[in-house]
Amino acid sequence: YITVDVPMVCLASGALYFAIKISSDGKGKDYFLAAILAALATTTKISAVLLLLPLFLAHVFQVNRRGGQWHEWFVDKRLLKSAVLFIGAYIIVTPGILVNFGPLTSHILRIFGGSDAGSVAAGANLAVESFASRTNLFGFYFGVIVASMTWPVFVLCAAGTVYAIWRRRQADILLLSFGIAVYLLMSLSA
Repeated sequence: YITVDVPMVCLASGALYFAIKISSDGKGKDYFLAAILAALATTTKISAVLLLLPLFLAHVFQVNRRGGQWHEWFVDKRLLKSAVLFIGAYIIVTPGILVNFGPLTSHILRIFGGSDAGSVAAGANLAVESFASRTNLFGFYFGVIVASMTWPVFVLCAAGTVYAIWRRRQADILLLSFGIAVYLLMSLSA
């Protein structure tokens, strides 16, 4: 089935491609395309907001590559324009966020252990809380990943991950940062 995950991964892959280009070239159009694709991925599935981590790391690598200072990590024109573009594109494509920002915030807080007792039916909360209290989500999602990939493909991917960590190239760090951040986000949710 094609659900929100498939287009999100497609758009996220494009954003990560341009993040890699940012880390090596630092062209303005790469910042622009990375921001647009990340915003579109985020409108498809909110967890894609974690693309901001590899995009920011790509910018840091670019600043360091050209001999910039650490304060340029945060105040560089290209980064600030990209942030505005990301937010603007997200709002244009998902204008309901302006109306539903409060409920979305409450929902996110509830997912990560905050309480928002009045906004959701108690029965739905009990099912989620019961599952989360009985299950180690790190193990659960690890099992889901292995089952969906099969063991041979998982072993191959794990070997590639170890190799990428050993090589520590910028592209490897950018790609791993997104994958690890998504896994942690899923596993820390309730």
